[in-house]
Amino acid sequence: MNTLPRRITIANTKGGVGKTLSAIMLAMALTNSGHTVEVWDADPQGSASAWAEDAADAGDPLPFPVIAINARTIRRPIPTGVDFVLVDTPPGDAAIVQAAIDTADRVLIPTLASPRDIERTWLTLDVAEHRDSAILITQAEPHTTAFRDTVTALREGGAPLMNTSIIKTTRIKPDTVRRPHNTWGYERVATELLQETR
Repeated sequence: MNTLPRRITIANTKGGVGKTLSAIMLAMALTNSGHTVEVWDADPQGSASAWAEDAADAGDPLPFPVIAINARTIRRPIPTGVDFVLVDTPPGDAAIVQAAIDTADRVLIPTLASPRDIERTWLTLDVAEHRDSAILITQAEPHTTAFRDTVTALREGGAPLMNTSIIKTTRIKPDTVRRPHNTWGYERVATELLQETR
């Protein structure tokens, strides 16, 4: 029987790879497609919650709730009427990251195309080996040797690399404090993530 991955955890044991950006942009892409979405902010720093507050203060709130959770409440069921839950995780809290992965239908692992980031991405894959996972390269510069080498290394290693990458652009930064009006390629990420799994 095929099922859609309704609970998607965005995780990487390294910070600065675009986890919160991916959570909010994916939520926007899903909302734009007519789905009901919640973002669960499991990061004690509260970056997703701050984004929601900034957007509300600007008079253009996010079209979905961002809810702060912890290692205990992360295990609650998806609320009735909600199609998808996206869980934004911290880089360093092992208990929260593990709980978020253990309860996920699919794990999205954002990473940059650098040796240090890829090393931590492999470690995150190990933690999530019991879940359906996908690696997303963010801030991608496809014309560079670093990007090409990263793609080659991941594919040769059998990593579940997504076909879509998020291209590096400075134009995305203003959208990180307001309701995004461009999803910057995350609509394609959503399409890939929601392909039915067996």
